[in-house]
Amino acid sequence: MNFKIRLAALLFVAQAGLFQVVCAQTASNNQPVNMASRYILGDSDEILIKVNILGYIRKPGQYFIPRHTDLVTLIANAGGFIKGADLDKIQILRQQVEDGKISSNGHGQMHDIEVISIDKYFETGKTSFLPTLRAGDSIVIKRSRGDKIRSFFGVNSVFNVVATLASVALIVDRLKYN
Repeated sequence: MNFKIRLAALLFVAQAGLFQVVCAQTASNNQPVNMASRYILGDSDEILIKVNILGYIRKPGQYFIPRHTDLVTLIANAGGFIKGADLDKIQILRQQVEDGKISSNGHGQMHDIEVISIDKYFETGKTSFLPTLRAGDSIVIKRSRGDKIRSFFGVNSVFNVVATLASVALIVDRLKYN
């Protein structure tokens, strides 16, 4: 008798769990995400936020940083810039928030793109030029236009000019003896 009661209880629990799985509602892509889920608690009971940093940076990736961290501090934590980084047009992709929830258009989250120049901070030392990062921010540091031009006219171009001049000299020399 004891075995039958345990079996009945086990079947009841399994059936209730299966019913809950079948009837559970799934969140659709166009439902907003709760803002509180974007924060975690650090070792020292400080609130940490998750941000991403990509591009011309030594250690790109995802970082958990204390909220109220500025952009230069994050860049320092990520190992600093790589030579050729465009410090005048750093992009911050910031999630749109409405009524305390992250907005979505059904095809993924919508972002505002903020362009920051930290050259002004380095020139003046004024922290007012540095944005405070928010949970979910993605920072993109692109290659500067000057670095692209220097690279284009760099070693490969010098080699090409020398090779072209040598080819012209060889052609002129052969034409002279014909």
